[in-house]
Amino acid sequence: MSPLVSIIIPAYNAEKYIRGSVKSVLDQTYKNFELIVVDDGSTDHTSQIIKDEYLSDKRVKLIKGNDDGVAVTRNNGIRATCGEYIAFLDADDYYLPTKIEREVEFLQNHPEFDIAYCNMKHFYDENLTELYQHQFKAPSGQVFENLLDGFFGQLNTVLIPKEIFKKVGMFDENFRDSEEWDMFLRIARAGYTFGFLNEDLVRIRIRQSSLSRFENQWKVKLHNIHVFEDLNKNMSEEERKKYNMHNRLAKLHFKSVVAYLVGGNKRSALIELQRVKYDNFYKRVFIKIIYAIVFVLPTSFLRFFTIKIWTLKNKNLFKLAT
Repeated sequence: MSPLVSIIIPAYNAEKYIRGSVKSVLDQTYKNFELIVVDDGSTDHTSQIIKDEYLSDKRVKLIKGNDDGVAVTRNNGIRATCGEYIAFLDADDYYLPTKIEREVEFLQNHPEFDIAYCNMKHFYDENLTELYQHQFKAPSGQVFENLLDGFFGQLNTVLIPKEIFKKVGMFDENFRDSEEWDMFLRIARAGYTFGFLNEDLVRIRIRQSSLSRFENQWKVKLHNIHVFEDLNKNMSEEERKKYNMHNRLAKLHFKSVVAYLVGGNKRSALIELQRVKYDNFYKRVFIKIIYAIVFVLPTSFLRFFTIKIWTLKNKNLFKLAT
């Protein structure tokens, strides 16, 4: 049994990396696949590279978009698929040769799981030979409560039946960030099960932290809050209590406070601190102390301190693979 697998690569100005990602798909040991590259309005040679070098392979398709964002781009790819399963690959990342084969086998051999996701290693542009292991929990089974604390995997690692998108809908096109988390929350809440294949089958590129990345972290956190608030609205009061949604939302607001400080926006951090409303008395006192500290200290010091903490935390998330 070798069901057709549809692999979607969303690409925007990806001429520097697109050959590597496409080659990693064409080199798969699993041969019954189609590759759909969705160019989201690139202004470089991304589309031309696909046309000139890969469209002679009948398994490869090219779709053109209009800089609509990654959620729209992925949805356009999904609509064009013919496969029983769907996988995703970012244009600057790549699969190891057995990625699709092993995940198809895994789902066929484990009917208790609806979706497969695998382990991955990360690498920096500046040093392609050093690989890093992300320190993440990898649950299997009913994972909705795990997902409430954030998406524990990476979309490139997933193999998902197309039928699931038909039942729960596709990526929410209102989000330009956090659309993956929103999607998997909806899938898990609908009762679908996730199975972790503990094999290293994907490579994820890490871009070195830049000033613009620090300045824009608050946007990512606000999108996370919007995802969570939308989910919260669709829950019953019983569900909200069961999953402690009030305090989880407070935690997200606190993370956005840190993101504002990292970006040097003290005023917005103070406003956001007033939205951090824990049930626990001691946590409420802690937030008041933090508010006083942020109010008194200069913006430059707060930014320097939070960037140091942020960078240290991120470094602890990635351990050099042995």
